[in-house]
Amino acid sequence: MGCSLFLWKVQTMNRRAIIIFLFCFVGLVLLFAYQNEQGAIDEATLIERCEKSYPKWNDYQEHIKAIDAGAVAQWDGTLVSAKLNEDLELVFSLEGYWAETVAAMPVLVRLPDGREHKMFSFREEATSEIRYYFRPEKAFTAAFPWVDVHYPHTEQRLSFDSQGEWRKKL
Repeated sequence: MGCSLFLWKVQTMNRRAIIIFLFCFVGLVLLFAYQNEQGAIDEATLIERCEKSYPKWNDYQEHIKAIDAGAVAQWDGTLVSAKLNEDLELVFSLEGYWAETVAAMPVLVRLPDGREHKMFSFREEATSEIRYYFRPEKAFTAAFPWVDVHYPHTEQRLSFDSQGEWRKKL
């Protein structure tokens, strides 16, 4: 009888511990869900912050976090092509959150002569592609052999062919 009383107390303690653990776990999940919801910014604010952002090349990644660190972390874009005429056109394929918003993450280019430029306009495609356009003070009259591109999580050098085009290699 003493042994069965002891086992009953142990089982009761285990039940209490499991109930307390589950209660705490559910509470933490709800707390994190609430905080994530509170941290999300609306699309109009995101668009405004992207337009007003003028990051510098050397600390680009830190500057764009001011837009919204969570949104920047979700940026999933791949540079697929570039074309050099009077303007420089970059085409990105976007996935996830940024494919669904009309906000345009600031993208920078640096020319071989060291000049840096932020895109002056962009156009959202119906197919989750976004085109960024760059126009320096002087048009791209002389073909540059390459440009450096800075976008979230990546810095990349693009070398153009004789027609002034670059495509991502498969």
